[in-house]
Amino acid sequence: MKIKELPSGTKRLFAGFLFLFTIGLCLGIGITVASPATSLNQAVLTTNLCEPAQTHTPPDWVPIAPQSTMTMTAVIQLPDLTLSSNLENVIGAFVGSECRGISYPYATDEGLVFFSISPGSQTNAAETITFKVYLYDCDAVYETSNTIVYQADYNEGSEEIPYYINVLMPPVSFAVSGTGSYCMGTTPGGEVTLSGSQLNVNYQLFKDDIAYGDLVAGTGAALVWENLLAGTYRITAYDATNAVEMNGTAIISEWPLPIVELADFSPVCGDVAAFSLTGGSPEGGNYTGTGVTENMFVPGSVMPGSYTIIYTFLDGNGCTASASKDITVNAVPVIDFTPPLSPVCLNADAIDLVAIPAGGSFSGTGVTGDQFIPADAGAGTHDITY
Repeated sequence: MKIKELPSGTKRLFAGFLFLFTIGLCLGIGITVASPATSLNQAVLTTNLCEPAQTHTPPDWVPIAPQSTMTMTAVIQLPDLTLSSNLENVIGAFVGSECRGISYPYATDEGLVFFSISPGSQTNAAETITFKVYLYDCDAVYETSNTIVYQADYNEGSEEIPYYINVLMPPVSFAVSGTGSYCMGTTPGGEVTLSGSQLNVNYQLFKDDIAYGDLVAGTGAALVWENLLAGTYRITAYDATNAVEMNGTAIISEWPLPIVELADFSPVCGDVAAFSLTGGSPEGGNYTGTGVTENMFVPGSVMPGSYTIIYTFLDGNGCTASASKDITVNAVPVIDFTPPLSPVCLNADAIDLVAIPAGGSFSGTGVTGDQFIPADAGAGTHDITY
């Protein structure tokens, strides 16, 4: 490896790690490539781009030796637009499957990493060069979106304006989670969470395998979808070339409302004592309405008229429903005898009993039907009830 020194006083506007390497072609072509990261203290790789590798097996690329070269100064850009800074990364240049050069980084005190490679070639043919990148943190080789046509003794990029080698990494498969439920007829309350996301990746929520809502751009953090209807949800991530299914599903349920019924109420008189309300089904609910106190109806607390009684029931899913019926409170009637009863002799004839309002019934000692018979009652004072 050859470490190139910059001329004294050289101004570097782009701080980071640079890959400077010469890539040779078997046809007499070579390329020199440099690749930096954003800064010396940059993290080597954000963990949401791949599963961190526990073991590492770098590629065994073997380039040919060139007789002519071109030089590139480039950076490795990851899908989240950060620049890789791991000193164990490797860049390979290829024509087809044939390796024309490899580069290993070396960091200078100023944060630049240089690569110098001298692969072999025979002619100066204008072949198309492609690149592959080995990322140490992921322990994987990735294709890139870059191609360049060889030009002998040509320089591409600089430390101030480097050439970007864009790594094509499929989106990371984050975890889908979330549960939720809501009662029919209420605002949906389900929530689905994706444990992470990536920049430059869009995420589509699917409900029962049908796209639900718009694509959501990754932010580099978790994503949350709220107020979702009942169904089974999954999420697919899309970048420019890949579609990756996220891990897991989330199920949101809609509970039916309980079936609540209430029996009819019989009319009551205004002077009836307070009584417990019944007739609601299922049992265990609560009665409310004018004249109702602690599930009891108090006729004397209201004026004569019709009043609505509501029966509400809460089920085990937290869903409520109600039923209602009217109850009629009648005015207490004013009763009077016409004419008023007067004392009579024991041997008097039967006396016709008349009272208002009509339609009632008489009872008491000596009463038969609508008549009072003094001889049957005997001497004394007797109560007659209407």
